Amino acid sequence: MINVKKRYYIIGLIILTVIILCSTMLIWNLINNNGKQQDKVYSGAKYVYISPQLSITKGDVNV
Repeated sequence: MINVKKRYYIIGLIILTVIILCSTMLIWNLINNNGKQQDKVYSGAKYVYISPQLSITKGDVNV
């Protein structure tokens, strides 16, 4: 019984350290990029807005 609890504590601590490590890397990256202008070519995900365009002859163009 004691070995099972110890295993759960070790797995929980490993998961917690991974979460803390990832969050500190993200915060560090945000601090380093503060005040810098973002590049024109953005490598991450972007929000793309597609305006619906209707045509008289074809119907909905975006379909």
